[in-house]
Amino acid sequence: MAIDAGLTAGGRSLTGKERKMMSGMKNAQQKENEMTNSGSMSLPALAHEGGTKAMTLTPVVGRPRQKYAEVFIPGEEALADGELRITVLGSGNPWPTRGQSSAGILVEIGNPERDLLLFDLGTGCLANYASLKLPVNTLDKLFISHLHADHMGDLLTLSGSLAKVGRADGPIKVWGPSGEVPRLGTRHFVEAIEEALAWGTTAGIGPCGKWRTC
Repeated sequence: MAIDAGLTAGGRSLTGKERKMMSGMKNAQQKENEMTNSGSMSLPALAHEGGTKAMTLTPVVGRPRQKYAEVFIPGEEALADGELRITVLGSGNPWPTRGQSSAGILVEIGNPERDLLLFDLGTGCLANYASLKLPVNTLDKLFISHLHADHMGDLLTLSGSLAKVGRADGPIKVWGPSGEVPRLGTRHFVEAIEEALAWGTTAGIGPCGKWRTC
């Protein structure tokens, strides 16, 4: 609602005190608009509407050492030494959809090893990871915030299925919460997954003891 300090009250001119009060209200409204961006500023268009920019009014924070493209294209922007790249693999609810996976965050680290860290791995996150054109063998470090299925649903795929398509260089290291009793903790959870995959693991190991023929 717009406020005009020149309004009249009951057909009469406003007194000085009333004008001062109305002017103060108008200034307060302007300040609120600036804080909430509810004035003339608007967010970029959504992707399905043809938008190609980040959904933020401040896409660049601080003073980056290099210029970044408006749109990130996987495989075309190498990670610089000392740089961190954070990608939200999933931000959805326990019910994943085609357009939004359950919780998961990927952190690429610009150290010599180019480590990849996963923070939660909900259902659908690995499909989004696959689109980033990153190596699968280095995807071996997972930090789980808690053991709800929507925060670790894709661990079964990472541990089991991806071993058949190249991720077989070593174990997956998993960090997570302990429980009030051992069976409610991360160690028990991971060991139970290994047991559940026992048939697939045994069937996939050839006579030379590896995920390949001799």
